[in-house]
Amino acid sequence: MRISCIIPIYNEESRIAAALEAVSQTKEINEIICVDDGSIDNSTEVIQKSFPKVKLISQKTNLGKTAAVTTGLKIARFETILLLDSDLIDLKSNELSKAISVFEQNKLDCLLLNTAPMNFLDSLLRKVFRFLLLAAGNRLIDKKNLEEVIKSDKLKGYQLEIAQNYYLMTKHKNVA
Repeated sequence: MRISCIIPIYNEESRIAAALEAVSQTKEINEIICVDDGSIDNSTEVIQKSFPKVKLISQKTNLGKTAAVTTGLKIARFETILLLDSDLIDLKSNELSKAISVFEQNKLDCLLLNTAPMNFLDSLLRKVFRFLLLAAGNRLIDKKNLEEVIKSDKLKGYQLEIAQNYYLMTKHKNVA
């Protein structure tokens, strides 16, 4: 399995390096694509200076997350897509590797990633209100499924994550 990681960014100068450090150290990830969605800070300079192997695409204006992901998807070369938010805190390479292993071993169409550190209250809320995880933008997803979501009429008026969830549920995809 080969993986393209797409990270949409918007004014993430102070946070993007930490996320890219973990992603860059994850040996299972074959390609990293950052799509700058019209940032007005130095996000792109941070990436160019410290992460020269990252494919960086800059959009002149802020078009939103869905547009940034769509742009990244157009150049992604591999069949599995890792979608990550650029502001992740405490992202760890070994946790990404474990998630990739779970995705592959279980032949999943999508794996939702819980990337936030959880205290007792977070853990309790997620057990009681399982839908909280469904809003997470961090996920491994089969490229063909993501392409279907992007070209779907259901995306109009919905956030990308909600549109993906709707597609995955109505198509009875294998999700964990």
